[in-house]
Amino acid sequence: MKCGVCKKKLEQPGDYCLECDTRNCESVYVKTKDKSAEVTFLDTNSVHGKTTLNWIENGESKNERVLERNFVGRIVDIVRRKKPEYVYINADSSRIRAFRSHLPNTEIFIFKPESNPIEDIQNHMSTKGLETVEKNPSDKLGGSHTTVIGGRDGESVIMSIASCSFVKKVIPGPIDGGGNSGGGFRSELTRSDSSGNIKVLIKEGGTVQTIRVVTTAQDRDSASIVEERVEKLITN
Repeated sequence: MKCGVCKKKLEQPGDYCLECDTRNCESVYVKTKDKSAEVTFLDTNSVHGKTTLNWIENGESKNERVLERNFVGRIVDIVRRKKPEYVYINADSSRIRAFRSHLPNTEIFIFKPESNPIEDIQNHMSTKGLETVEKNPSDKLGGSHTTVIGGRDGESVIMSIASCSFVKKVIPGPIDGGGNSGGGFRSELTRSDSSGNIKVLIKEGGTVQTIRVVTTAQDRDSASIVEERVEKLITN
């Protein structure tokens, strides 16, 4: 398989292209059984490939705890190569917890379909319908107010918001010194407006700053996906 943008040959189907910073599959579907796993790489309209893994590789330790850790690690390595927007997981609860801990910034759906999993996943992906913005987070910063309260903490929140692929622009507002004098640094997500844009309040002591976040959502309903993603990013 070649990269969809620069046409460089990819080492494995669906790999993220490091040559031109392009995602070549939107989602990864992980289905694990007791001693094996299938990992499928797909977009809304196509399947790019599938990898099958066994619980035990040649020469591995017979310690079950080590085998399980290595098994999950190999699956996670494959997912990371793709840098997918979404991961759909069909597994038991202990493995789901392990995947979440290894992939904290990836949107994970617990997915246990009864019939056609690929078709069901593609339908689910298409109904989300949000455009993604493939830019470096620093390129999404805008506005005339370049100072952000909280020092490194404030800058970290700004860059975390900008890393969301559903965010077009992050615009820090003026700093208001009229708040309560107590409290350390904290951030708070507000509900989206009717146009699908959201605001994040960052506070430190008696200062408050509103961060306007322009998203690819078109209305309040579709913005709920962005709200969930941004809230997860600023609380990690």
